[in-house]
Amino acid sequence: MGSKPLDGDSGPIDKHVETPLFTIALALIPAMSAIIGGLFVFWKYLNDRNDALIRDEISRGIEVRKPFLDLQLQKYLETAEVVGTIVAAQQGSPEWEDAARHYARLFWTELSLVEDEGVKSAMEQFSKELKLYRDAPGDLEVHRELNQRAYRVARALRTSVEQAWSVQLGPVTDTKGQ
Repeated sequence: MGSKPLDGDSGPIDKHVETPLFTIALALIPAMSAIIGGLFVFWKYLNDRNDALIRDEISRGIEVRKPFLDLQLQKYLETAEVVGTIVAAQQGSPEWEDAARHYARLFWTELSLVEDEGVKSAMEQFSKELKLYRDAPGDLEVHRELNQRAYRVARALRTSVEQAWSVQLGPVTDTKGQ
């Protein structure tokens, strides 16, 4: 004696019966896997190609800017040397006078070609203080302030190099004061 199905249950389910939808899905799995794999490979190719193009563009940008950056670095080193001579040499000595003339050339022409706003501002402040120093020879307070302005020029040159070359030169402890 068999049991009767309960409320709409048609009886035991044959687990091996395949529906047409199931058969289609099974048939599509290999094709879909190939399509998805192909799309992934294509995406990876485009992504790698894009990365290579970006690297090439950066390299070309550096190559194009390198002559300017080299000139900028050369002028910055020259400026640091001249400013250092002005604050270290005896005012009025031939060495000091040569450095002051060289500073004027850098300030009014050569450095203007490559400087950024930070360097420009520091150079302008140094120039004002240099004028005061010329007008007040022997004034120790004016000389101390000129030294501070020289230090600020050097720091501005360093910051400009870091920004232009996209490098971090490392920390410098400010022992010179504000």
